[in-house]
Amino acid sequence: MFKIDENDKAILRLLQSGNMCKPNLSLMAKKLNMSVTTLHSRIRRLERNQVITEYQTTVDSSAIGKGLTMFVLLKVSYPIRWRSKKQVEDFGEVLANLGDEVQEVHTMSGDWDYLLKIKVADIGAYYDFCTKRILPLEGVEKAHSLTAYKTFKEKLVVNPD
Repeated sequence: MFKIDENDKAILRLLQSGNMCKPNLSLMAKKLNMSVTTLHSRIRRLERNQVITEYQTTVDSSAIGKGLTMFVLLKVSYPIRWRSKKQVEDFGEVLANLGDEVQEVHTMSGDWDYLLKIKVADIGAYYDFCTKRILPLEGVEKAHSLTAYKTFKEKLVVNPD
């Protein structure tokens, strides 16, 4: 497994802080007290080893008309769930590719098999998404929807302590 050191952690913290982005290497290098060449080399190494998997711009979903956050718990039929690890992963990929509305897909322990986080305009859009894209999928046995009334924290940052 790829091992990161304290300098790598500092780079990751800075990249995730929201105050820096990859193209601003000279400002980052100054803040980290290292040369631009060294910083660039370290970032490329973190990318190659898939510690950094992508760069994103965070957008307020309400500002673009996707103000409703729904969480959906799915139970799938026995053959999909237990036949093989590949089937579980393949079904997870199908769920992940249902559309831009799907923000997260997790396989779960316990009574439910998958958890999805979905962002849509309103309850009508969610109804359409659920009835046209989720429920018709082969293997979906049961779905349980949860509405987020208000989001107090939503971050993609992982602290590399």
